[in-house]
Amino acid sequence: MSCFAVLMNCNFDILNNCIGWPKIYIQVYYLDWFDRSHLFGYGFVSIPTSPGNHTLNCYTWRPFGTIRERFIQFFLGGGPRIKYPDLIFSSNDRYKLNTEAMGVVLFEVNVILRNFNKFCVEYN
Repeated sequence: MSCFAVLMNCNFDILNNCIGWPKIYIQVYYLDWFDRSHLFGYGFVSIPTSPGNHTLNCYTWRPFGTIRERFIQFFLGGGPRIKYPDLIFSSNDRYKLNTEAMGVVLFEVNVILRNFNKFCVEYN
C-alpha cells in the first residue's frame, strides 16, 4: 500500500457555473518497471452538501478485460479503458460493465458554503 498526500485548493462557483452538485472525478495511473503507463482505476465522489471538514472515501475500479486483454496488458502495458467517461457517472449503464475493485483514495475536504441564502438555496 502506497500513501502520499497532495494538497489542492479548488474553488467552485456552483451558483453560476455548475449543473448539479460538484463531484471529484479521478483516473489513477501508475508506471511499471519499463516506464509504461497502466490504468489503475477510475473513481468519483460527490462533494458534501453541508459545511465543515469531511473525510471522503473514493472507491476506484477498472474494467476487467478478457483473458487476451489481460495478457496483452501484462506484457505490453495499457489495458481496457472506458471509451465514454459519462458511463462512470451513470448508475443505469455502469452496472453492465465487468469491473474489478482497485482500492480507495482518501480525500479530506473542507466545505465552505457562502451566499447561498442570498440565492434562496437551502442546504443541510
